[in-house]
Amino acid sequence: MYVEFDSLPDTSKVWIYQASQFMDDSMTENIFAEARNFIESWTAHQADLKASVKIFDNLFVVFAVDESYNDASGCSIDKKVHFVKSMERQTGLNFFDRMKIAYLDNGSISLENMNKFSALVDSGKVSDATIIFNNLVTTKREFNTSWKTPFGKSWLVNAI
Repeated sequence: MYVEFDSLPDTSKVWIYQASQFMDDSMTENIFAEARNFIESWTAHQADLKASVKIFDNLFVVFAVDESYNDASGCSIDKKVHFVKSMERQTGLNFFDRMKIAYLDNGSISLENMNKFSALVDSGKVSDATIIFNNLVTTKREFNTSWKTPFGKSWLVNAI
């Protein structure tokens, strides 16, 4: 069952799918509508999931499940992955490219592949204070507090 993202508790499980490029408003609206329809019938072992989806900045598709209502099982997570892969086929976007880094550059979101981002760090154009998007957060609380995080305090600093 679909519920508004903001109404879910902070303990809700989240999954963030970053598109390989920015979507236009029409594509964002279509993906949201299809994702909402998917959530309406999304179940775990035939039990409804209390879930939501929200698209941020025409780039990030964020699913959330209130696991205090029903846990998301391995099979239900697989269903979500299959849904996202179907969105890839429909749109030509890649939602599974973990080598693209999203970060704030003068107040706007930029996307760079890991090698180019590393070069930006080496050149000083990206500093420890540069805000990156940590798509590895797992709860709504972490999403609200740590999704946007300084590069110097992120997992990425050790990966470059």
